[in-house]
Amino acid sequence: ADVVLVIGAERLYADICRDFAGTATVVVALNKSGGVVAREPAFREKSRQKNIHAYFYGRNSDLNPFSTTAAIYQDPSSVTATLESGGGGGGTGGGEDEAAARVDNANAIRVFTATGMRKISSSALPVGIAATMDPLQIDEVVPSTALQHSLVAVLGSQSEENDVEMLRQPVMGYAHITQVNVEKGLFTILAPAAGKIPSKKFLLGSIKWLESR
Repeated sequence: ADVVLVIGAERLYADICRDFAGTATVVVALNKSGGVVAREPAFREKSRQKNIHAYFYGRNSDLNPFSTTAAIYQDPSSVTATLESGGGGGGTGGGEDEAAARVDNANAIRVFTATGMRKISSSALPVGIAATMDPLQIDEVVPSTALQHSLVAVLGSQSEENDVEMLRQPVMGYAHITQVNVEKGLFTILAPAAGKIPSKKFLLGSIKWLESR
């Protein structure tokens, strides 16, 4: 079973207990050690940026990360709709066969994000009925320039299923989306090592990194 340790935050402990009620997850509350103080947000942000830089370039800037481009995943159904409306050029309408010919997603990158959901309180359910909805859900992110400078986790999942099971897969490493060209359908990605990106699925968080050397 998963174990969640909550240190010195009673409200957070209560929230997590409520969200994972009825699951196998064990939530444990711990007291802060004596003399422990919270770090200032500015210090934590500076430390985070330094560690991200070290991940790609090394502590002494002695590593050489690799910049590459990768195709953005395109939904064939949306391409078909564009062609049928005459937006695909020529106005002749090629239908789904033409759309499939134009969309090559074999090595395209898909970006997902995890969103939390509040479980229904047991007091609001009939007696003997437990909430079965997972508190986490996976949503696919629509590519846009808003993804620029985002740090993403490269998921180990090779499955075509896009569900919460992806979150139970190992993280193979991290990448940095430096540019997004929606018109050309390309991501520019900074990786810590050269070679083919080992997975086509990225998990987006909330961390942005403006690269500086």
